[in-house]
Amino acid sequence: MSSSGDDWLTDSSDHELGHLGDDGGGDESDLPDLEDQDHDGDIPAAQASRSWTDPWQQYKDENDAKIRIVLGDKTLVENIKLTMRSSSTIDPVKDNTFFMFGKTHKDLHSSIRPVEAGFDILRRLADVEEALVGKILSYCSTATLYSLRLVSKLWLDLATTWFMERETKLKNNWAEGVPSMEEFECQALVSVVEVDDFSVVVGLENGKLCVFSRQTGQLDLLWVGHGEMVVAIMVTMGVILSCGKEVNREEVGKVKVWGRDTGRQLKSVRPPFKTELQHDDAFSYLLVKHGYLLAMGIDKDVWIWKIKEQEDMEDDSGPDLTIQFRLKGHYSTVLCCDMDKQGHIMTGSQDAQVRLWKLGPDLRDRSHAVACHNQHGNPVTAVRILWPLGMSASSGSVRLYYHPSGAALRTIRFSKYVYDLHMDTSHFVTSHQDGTLNFWSLSACLEDTMQVTKSSLHQGKLVVKPPLEDQDVWGNKFVARQGKVVMERSCLVTMHEKKVLVHDFWARRGTRGVGEGGLLRDCDTPSSLPSLVSDVSEDEEWGEADPALQQQGEGWGAGVLQ
Repeated sequence: MSSSGDDWLTDSSDHELGHLGDDGGGDESDLPDLEDQDHDGDIPAAQASRSWTDPWQQYKDENDAKIRIVLGDKTLVENIKLTMRSSSTIDPVKDNTFFMFGKTHKDLHSSIRPVEAGFDILRRLADVEEALVGKILSYCSTATLYSLRLVSKLWLDLATTWFMERETKLKNNWAEGVPSMEEFECQALVSVVEVDDFSVVVGLENGKLCVFSRQTGQLDLLWVGHGEMVVAIMVTMGVILSCGKEVNREEVGKVKVWGRDTGRQLKSVRPPFKTELQHDDAFSYLLVKHGYLLAMGIDKDVWIWKIKEQEDMEDDSGPDLTIQFRLKGHYSTVLCCDMDKQGHIMTGSQDAQVRLWKLGPDLRDRSHAVACHNQHGNPVTAVRILWPLGMSASSGSVRLYYHPSGAALRTIRFSKYVYDLHMDTSHFVTSHQDGTLNFWSLSACLEDTMQVTKSSLHQGKLVVKPPLEDQDVWGNKFVARQGKVVMERSCLVTMHEKKVLVHDFWARRGTRGVGEGGLLRDCDTPSSLPSLVSDVSEDEEWGEADPALQQQGEGWGAGVLQ
């Protein structure tokens, strides 16, 4: 497939990463679907020759064949795990561009394994200031030196745990620990939150932005950022990017850039929209990753800017934002997206579709078709990518994909609304309408079996809010906003009306009780049923603890609920 510059189309004219001057448009019959791109050799001959009458059954049979190929190959599964671990490792020397702003993120240093000598204070100091060490030794007693070296040893123990034993400790804490909590009180209802190591940045429904210090717990800054509700924020490179609903029509559709330490507006950017915006239009989701800013929530497009830091250290106008192009192809508003450093972008939309754009590290690769998954049936509320795997969540289900073949490896269905989803190399976290955060094993999803149970995936849950009834959830945008979660390496940040809570699993304060796990129902690989399926069987509704029912049910077998 040939291309030149930024004017190009995929093999579907309706999937466009177009030049800013393109209006787009296309033929719906040309939509590329990854499930339609399989090679005949990947499907058994008897199955390939079958004449399908049910499209959903056709999808299920084709998908089952793909799943068996992936999960049945142990070498491939090990390679998947290895690739995920390597893709999540960041080299701080190459990738840390935040040091100049005095605030760095611990995740950027998570792959460094320091030598023991690096935590002996005097020895490291002697490498650069030998004369100073000599003066210290001349004025310090033996007891003082012993205490100093003892502090160094304690620091070494802490660093060893963080860099070498962190994953094991965190896994245990996620599963059974009660996290320590820090509370930040706001003056109005919270609409969105973002964090870094030193700050908690909160957007309020009255249009104000506030910055709390994580060291002191105090409110450092508070200012009016937007005419009405703040709907999206990101923190990067010493600045805060925000979007909100505006009273002034000239401000509609802008991404505003603020100084993180001053609250002063540095600049604003606005895409060249071709249609007139409504007064309440605003980008509802911002993503800053790998040197790019992605904004979505207006029309059906995703707008992309290149972020470049200022070369002049004296310049305090913030990073340069240069608009690149837009992703065009969804049939409704794009609600969420995620991106990795290889240039794979996952998007989820109000149209219930999940799309994968393979653009390369510089976002200029035009040789790949846009993959499309249409199986959710409800608006997609969250997507995450950790190549070669990806995950998506809608109101009643979570799906795990193997992107190279387009296989939907697992589908977990819930009767309770799913607000948000996060994942890392070992587990994933879901936020639900019953007020719980559930922790699930990602590696267990890769077991060589077509059917798994929720109980085999579930690693624990944390109750953070009172449960909500269905009538209080559907169509309630405030509840949906409050259900969003920010996930760090060891922390989860949740919103509670006028409060923000930081749950720290590294510094846990106890162990959850045995009775807090809850009964979980079997789940299956994708089927043709709608996404919303109750996770309570009829037996459970009538009382699973009834001995008569249990005795009667022993002869029925353990069927998988479809």
